[in-house]
Amino acid sequence: MNYRKSLTIFLMIILLGNFASAIVYEDAENENSTQSWQVYDNIPTGAVVSRVFDSDKQSNIIELMGAGMENGYILGSFDETQSWNNREDNLLTWSISCSEYYTIYILINTQKGYRYLYYTPHDVDYGMSNGSQYIHFGLGTDSTDGQWRTFSRDIKADLKKFEIDNELISVNAFLIRGDAKLDDIEMSGGEDNTKPTITLIGDSLVTVIQDTTYIDAGATAEDNIDGDVTVDIVTQNSVDTAVLGTYTVTYDVNDSSGNQAIQQMRTVSVVTSTDTAKDVLILYDTAGSFGHMGKTNAIFLENLLGHFDLNVISKPTSQYVENEMNSKKAVFYLGTTYDVLSYYSEGSAEKLAYQKFYRDVATKDRTIVWINYNLPLLEQFWIDNNLDNNTFA
Repeated sequence: MNYRKSLTIFLMIILLGNFASAIVYEDAENENSTQSWQVYDNIPTGAVVSRVFDSDKQSNIIELMGAGMENGYILGSFDETQSWNNREDNLLTWSISCSEYYTIYILINTQKGYRYLYYTPHDVDYGMSNGSQYIHFGLGTDSTDGQWRTFSRDIKADLKKFEIDNELISVNAFLIRGDAKLDDIEMSGGEDNTKPTITLIGDSLVTVIQDTTYIDAGATAEDNIDGDVTVDIVTQNSVDTAVLGTYTVTYDVNDSSGNQAIQQMRTVSVVTSTDTAKDVLILYDTAGSFGHMGKTNAIFLENLLGHFDLNVISKPTSQYVENEMNSKKAVFYLGTTYDVLSYYSEGSAEKLAYQKFYRDVATKDRTIVWINYNLPLLEQFWIDNNLDNNTFA
C-alpha cells in the first residue's frame, strides 16, 4: 500500500511538472489591459496604447501607435519596487505583428547590475560591447512582414551567451520602441516547449543548369536550450540535374526535448542554359561592425534592378557556391567591409566561399560589377594562384 501511495505521488509530480504555470503580464482580454502600459518616451506627443480586436488572431490585442521608433512603451517599471521583479521564471514569450523597424528591450537585474537584452529585426546576434549594459540579439529580418509571430527567449541563456560569468536575478520589464501589435506576454519556469529554428544558407529558390553539379548550400539550426543543433539537421535532397524539372530539398531537426522545428524547404529548378539569361547575382559583405551595410546596400540595388526584366538573386559572399555565376547574366559585388578576408579564419567555410568567388571571377566569362572595397584582395588571390587574368582589372 505504501508503494502504491508513493507511486501515485510520484506520478502527480510528473504530471504537474509537465504543466508549468505561467505568469501572464498581457493578453489583452481584460478591458483595463492598457492601464498596465506606460508611454515612457512621449516626444513627439500623441503615442497611444489601445486594446483592439485583431481579425487575424481573432482575439483582443494591444496596439501601440505613435511616431515609430521615436516613442517608447513599457510594461512593468524602471522602479524595481513596482516592476515585475520576477525571480522565479526565465522563459519569456510574446506575440508580435509589426510592419516596420522596432526594438524590444527586456530590463533585467543581474549580479553585475542592470542589463537590457534588446531584440531587433536582424538576422544575427551582435552581442555586447565592452562596458555596455546592452546585449543585442536578432529576431530575423522577416519579423517586420506584418505577420503574427511568437517568440520565446530563455532570458538566463541570452544573458550568459555574451556574459557567461554573470547571473540573472530578476526580470523587471518589457519595453518596445516602434509601432506594433502585441499579445500574450508571459513568463514561465522554463519548461522547454520551444521549437528549434532552421535557417537556410543561401536562397530558398535556386536555379541550376542541366547536367552540372548541384551542391546544396545547407542550413543552420538553433535551439533556445541546446544552442547550435545544425549537426542534427536531416536533409532530404532528390535533385537530379540530368532531368529538367523542379525539386524540393527539405530540412528537419528536433531538439533534445523532442520539439520539432518547422520544416524549411528549398526549391531547386533544373533548367537549360537559355532559361537563365535574365538571372543576376548580387553578392555582399556581412562581416565587421559595418557588416549590416552590405545587406542594406543590396536591398537598394535589388530595388533598382527590379525595374528591369531580370531575376535578381541576392546573398552574402560568404555563402557563394563554386560555379554559381555560370548561369548568371551579370554579377554585382558590394564590398562594404574593408579587408573582409581578415574577419575569417583560414580554412573556414566563409573564407573558402570568398576564394571560390575570386577564382570564378578570374576563370568565368561573366560580367562583374565590383563596388567599393577589396580589389587588392582579388588581385593578390590571382597572383598567389597563378590566375593570369587581366580582363577584369
